[in-house]
Amino acid sequence: MNISKYIGKHRLRKSENVFISGIYDNLRRNLATILLILPVIYILFGYVFYPSFRVLIQSFTRSGAITLDNYKEFFSLENKANISALINSITISIGSVILSAIVGVPLAFIFTKYRFPGRDLFSSLAVLPYALPPLVGVISFMFLYGETGILPRSIQALFNLEKPPFAIDGVPAIYLVHTYTMYVYFYTFVSSALGSMDTSVIESAYNLGASRLMVFWRITLPLLTPALVGASLLVFMISMASFSAPFLFAPDYRVLSLQIYFSKVNNDMDMVGTQTVILSVISIGFLLLMQWYSGRHQYAMISKGIAPYQTEVKGRFSRYFMGFLGCLIVIILLLPHLAIFLMSFVKDGSWTWQILPSEYTTENYKNLFTKPGVLEPIVN
Repeated sequence: MNISKYIGKHRLRKSENVFISGIYDNLRRNLATILLILPVIYILFGYVFYPSFRVLIQSFTRSGAITLDNYKEFFSLENKANISALINSITISIGSVILSAIVGVPLAFIFTKYRFPGRDLFSSLAVLPYALPPLVGVISFMFLYGETGILPRSIQALFNLEKPPFAIDGVPAIYLVHTYTMYVYFYTFVSSALGSMDTSVIESAYNLGASRLMVFWRITLPLLTPALVGASLLVFMISMASFSAPFLFAPDYRVLSLQIYFSKVNNDMDMVGTQTVILSVISIGFLLLMQWYSGRHQYAMISKGIAPYQTEVKGRFSRYFMGFLGCLIVIILLLPHLAIFLMSFVKDGSWTWQILPSEYTTENYKNLFTKPGVLEPIVN
C-alpha cells in the first residue's frame, strides 16, 4: 500500500516537472516575442487606454460626484457656445475633406496618368506640405497672404493701390491652410491606387463602347474607394483637432479645439473632459461611417495584371501648358517654405512696415546654439 502511494506521488511529481519544464521551454522559445509585446502593451495602456478612460470618467464628474451635468451644460440651449463649436468643427472638417480632394485627386491623376517634361520633379515637390508642421504652416501663410503679407503688399505697391487687393483671414483662411497642408493625403493615397490599378479592365470597358465618364464613374472611382476613404478619414480627424489655424486666423470663430483650450484656461477640467469626449465621439463616428461605406463598396480586380501606362502629352501648346501649370504649382508649393527660410534670417525689429525685410543676419542661428533655453524647445 505504501509502495503504491509512493509510486503515485512519484508519477504526480514527474508530471508536474514535465508541465513546468514545458512552460519554461515555451517561455524560452517565445522570449523575444514577449519582450517585443510588453513595451507595446505598456504604451497602449499608459498612453491610450488609461488616459482615454480618465478623460471619459472626468466627463461624467462634477465637484467629485458622478453626474450628467457636464453634458447637460454642453448641449444647453441657453449657452450655445459649445453647440456652435461642434457644428463649426464638423462643417470645417467636411469642407476640408472636400477641398483637399478637389486639389489632391486631380493632381494624382495628372502626375500618374500623363507624361510631360518635368513630371517627375513636379510629382516629388507635390508632397512638400508633408514637411511643414501645422503651426509653422499657419505662420508662413500669415506672412505671405495676411493683410500685411508679402504678396498682397507687393501687388499693392506694383499697381499703386490704396490698400492690399486681398488678405486671407477668418474661416476662408482656415480652409486655405487646411487644403494646402492636407491635400497631400489624397494625392499620395490616390497616386498609389492609380499606380497599382490594372489598365486592362479600363481598356476592356473602352472596347465595349463605354465613354470616358462611364469608365471613370463605374470602374475607376469604385476601385479608388479605399484610397479615398483612407484620405478622408485622415483629413477629417486632423481638421477636427486643428488648433493653430482657427486660433490665429479666426479666434472668434468657435470650434471644439478652441473651446477645449478656453475651458482649460478657465480651469474647468470637467468640461474639458466632456468636450474632448464629444470630439472623440464625432471622429470615431466618422470612422465607423467610412468603414461601413467602404464595406459596401469593395471591389476586386480579376484580370491579366497589365501594368499601368502613362499617356504622353503631345502637341506644342499642350506641353507648354502642362509645363506652365507644373511651374505654377511648384511656386505655390515652395512659397511657404521660402517664407519661413526668409524669416529665419530677419534681424529682430527690422521688419515693421516694409514689404520685405530691410536687414538680414545669421545671429538667429548663432543664438540657437549659444543662448541658453533657445535650443531647448527643439530638443524637447
